[in-house]
Amino acid sequence: MKAKFGKIAKVTFIGSITSLFITASINALQMVAVTQNTACYAAEKSTTKNLPTQTNLSDEQIIRNETGDFVKAFAAGDAEAITNMCAEDCCLTDAEGSQFNGRAEIKKMYEHNFQTFGLQPLTLAISKISFPAPDIGIEDGQATYTKSSSSSRYSVVHVKRDGAWKMLRISEFSYNPSPSEALKSLNWMIGDWTLHGKNKNVYLKVHAINNGNFLALQFSDSEGTNVTPEQLQIIGWSLKTKDIVSWNFGHEGGFGYGHWRKDGDNWFIQTKGITRDESESVADYIVKHPDNDHFSWQSLGRAIDGVRLPNMEIVEATRHQTDK
Repeated sequence: MKAKFGKIAKVTFIGSITSLFITASINALQMVAVTQNTACYAAEKSTTKNLPTQTNLSDEQIIRNETGDFVKAFAAGDAEAITNMCAEDCCLTDAEGSQFNGRAEIKKMYEHNFQTFGLQPLTLAISKISFPAPDIGIEDGQATYTKSSSSSRYSVVHVKRDGAWKMLRISEFSYNPSPSEALKSLNWMIGDWTLHGKNKNVYLKVHAINNGNFLALQFSDSEGTNVTPEQLQIIGWSLKTKDIVSWNFGHEGGFGYGHWRKDGDNWFIQTKGITRDESESVADYIVKHPDNDHFSWQSLGRAIDGVRLPNMEIVEATRHQTDK
């Protein structure tokens, strides 16, 4: 998927079932977020004309504010507002190397993408803004779609013309972190946990392996240091699909595969697997992470050989205090 500026592509998740852990899709919540972003953008747009012009802002703050305006316009599907932020001779190069020259081409590209793929929230994390000349600003950062958690690096050359900052050169680059860097957002899981089930507790041990390039999750019915796990899950980073993936192995021979997607402090994972009796299983999971000592998970959208199963109860997990 293209992130901040390029074409929007559909993302297909290929998952695995993890009998005891995580993954999920949350289209309904995403649509709510998009609706709220669109409504807020429309309200702000209608009142902006009445606001006084701020002349005391630094050039860096102006560029940061315009980046925020870009995010709002993108979520609202306003191709005209986006292209008005570009200089007449702006050039956009997406992560696949396709170029769009001038406002007309860039606007047409955005209109096509919004019509084809719909709206979705976007987050931009600016890593640096530098000024090699008084009228030139260079913005570097990372762009991420909320729906797919797909990311890319980007760089924008801003120019000041007639007292206004405009985007002149826009470039995207594939996001290629090291596996250990990509998994930092899950390092809060490392440690010992108790998962409080309705009928029994399950004990979870999480530790990093292979120089932090993977996380190993061991689920056991008994607590202790030398307990044989009932379930083993390995979490890693896919260098090909550029997302977090997991492999799950059951003590009876079943196995599965999952794709993880982050939204704020929550994780959604979609999985597929094969059970011991050769049945095909699917499940979605949602993991909520309010703080580093607690999380909850719930299995939704479960099915075996196409037969739907009821959703599972929410399971609460607490960190062992001796682990802190």
